[in-house]
Amino acid sequence: MIVGVGVAYSTRSTSNDYASSYTAPPTALPTGVDIPAVEPPDQVRPADRPLKALFVGTSITAGMAASSVEYAWPNLVLRALEQGGPAERVTMPILREPPGTARNVFSYSAADIPTGIDLGVIELVTNDVSRSEIGAYREKYGEFIGTFRQKNPTATLICPGAWTIPGGKSTEHEAAARQTCLRAGGYYVQINELFMDPRNRGPANNHSTFGADDFHPNNLGQMRIADEVLSTLNGLYPGAPTPTTAAPAAGR
Repeated sequence: MIVGVGVAYSTRSTSNDYASSYTAPPTALPTGVDIPAVEPPDQVRPADRPLKALFVGTSITAGMAASSVEYAWPNLVLRALEQGGPAERVTMPILREPPGTARNVFSYSAADIPTGIDLGVIELVTNDVSRSEIGAYREKYGEFIGTFRQKNPTATLICPGAWTIPGGKSTEHEAAARQTCLRAGGYYVQINELFMDPRNRGPANNHSTFGADDFHPNNLGQMRIADEVLSTLNGLYPGAPTPTTAAPAAGR
């Protein structure tokens, strides 16, 4: 379920920086989901094969409102990592309704989640979860993250947060996702401050592969999300370039 001009700068959030500062996992997870608390695995790039990356998420991950799939932030992250060596994107079975919602992604079975992953980026906190009861969300998110970690104990896990207004309807869901991700040895990347910058969204008449609106990240927003994700990956690629240097050439 995945989905021109280069911008001469990149911007990272400076407050509430969960991407660059790891905090110890909580001793208990109030979800009923048993996820052993682990430290983040060492980021070691494979020497004898391509780095295997898995991106799972909602319409934000699918690149909705980007001018092309090349500008979807997972593809920008992968392109940047390729500058440090071979990397390949691992896919999961196509769901019935891509690009999907968190609720749709939770329909994957444990057997669908692949093994042998070096980098897993799981974006399942977005506006649609505010319509999901928090207890059920905690359980489903915990099951997904827990299964990924069980099947990929040495993978680097990145969890982008909600693409919506800080302190909005997704607050409880984002808190639950952050706690679960950290407990599973992951890095939580807060992106809702990027949402607050109107330059990262729309305009509603923007040409897009999937259709444009003023909610989903545009090309600049996609690059800035990729920048936040890359900020956690210096172990996999020290000095990873910003997505600006990996963005598609103008006119593509």
